[in-house]
Amino acid sequence: MEIHGRFLRMLKNQKMRELKQRYAGKDIEAGAMWLPEPEDGVFGTIFISVEKAQELAKFYDCSLQNVLVSSHRFFHNSILQ
Repeated sequence: MEIHGRFLRMLKNQKMRELKQRYAGKDIEAGAMWLPEPEDGVFGTIFISVEKAQELAKFYDCSLQNVLVSSHRFFHNSILQ
């Protein structure tokens, strides 16, 4: 799914764990993470765990789409401040 010229990637928990280990040096499950593009350090790819997003949707009794939109907004607010 393309968002504003950048990418949102949905991954399974194991792939998220591998990314977190590789890029952050932490062997933990991650619900979401962002990796900047080397050229500008601002824009990049948002990675979201499908399983974690589904768990949040169930916990908050909302749709998966709401969880994804909230994650997208969170990263925009965090990065652009």
